[in-house]
Amino acid sequence: MAGKIVNAVQKKELDGKSLMELLHQGFEHLSMGRVQTLTNKLNAGV
Repeated sequence: MAGKIVNAVQKKELDGKSLMELLHQGFEHLSMGRVQTLTNKLNAGV
């Protein structure tokens, strides 16, 4: 799952909503607030 996320982000194939959905599915134990934080960091290239 993590590899899919990284590849998609590198190829710029995901918008913010799609990235949040993938993160939430892959890391169900994370709160949506944490998923949002990760999404923001990935979108910013951090």
